[in-house]
Amino acid sequence: TFIVNPRVQEFCSQFGGKDLWEVHQSLANMDRISAIIYKQRMLHAAAGQSIAGVAAKWELERLTMNDPYIKDFFWDGKNLIVICFFKTQVEVLSRSKTFQVDMGFKRIKDSNIKEVLFATYQPEIEKRKFKCFFTFLRVFVNQESTRMYYEVFKRVFTLLRDVYHLPIAWNYLSGSGFQAVIMDMDTKQCPGLGMYLASIDERRRPWQEHIKHIVIYCQVHLMRGIQETTSDDDWTPESINQQMLDLVNCQSKEDYEDMCEEFEGILNILGMY
Repeated sequence: TFIVNPRVQEFCSQFGGKDLWEVHQSLANMDRISAIIYKQRMLHAAAGQSIAGVAAKWELERLTMNDPYIKDFFWDGKNLIVICFFKTQVEVLSRSKTFQVDMGFKRIKDSNIKEVLFATYQPEIEKRKFKCFFTFLRVFVNQESTRMYYEVFKRVFTLLRDVYHLPIAWNYLSGSGFQAVIMDMDTKQCPGLGMYLASIDERRRPWQEHIKHIVIYCQVHLMRGIQETTSDDDWTPESINQQMLDLVNCQSKEDYEDMCEEFEGILNILGMY
């Protein structure tokens, strides 16, 4: 940005100032409040608040702090991966049997940056109507693709294993460790995880095989889809909503197809299909 442009800084230093308004009063085109905000931003993020600012913060904190929040930074000019956590968070993750992966957008001002959240639901500390999630780590990326998810899983679990020496294992592969990963029915997340697991599998089975053993699809989005289809908020055992949700309990492909045909007929009668 303009305020951290090397030529602007060089110009200021030539005249004994750090900022334009210190060079000459006529260059101070901001009111006092804006000037204070500007100064604080420069103190806390001298390299700016974009990718360059994150890189500078990562470089500084990993040299000066025992447990910096930014644990890994990757930027090749096109692909961005920033992994953030505190050690105590991932220690809890390493002892967990399951975790959830979700893509978030709401917390990020830059529409090009997305947040991948590793977390778990904690029903024992749920308060009132608000569900409590414990966050293990956050990964900030600038794209959403199968390859990106593969790189995220690879970098996260390699970091936890090799740098923090945490026992990262997968129950269906080694008999201990993670038993399930909860994620959306996403065409990028699942293949990305499957590709990572295939890369550490001595038998080199295809990624689709790994997904069968480890992934549990999140029912929240399925429930939303059902409710949007039926326009009904009734979830009693006899309701059409709950009966459709029971599809997840089918034990065979044949049972699933039979139930789908039954629901198709019901929805046709109700004028919903």
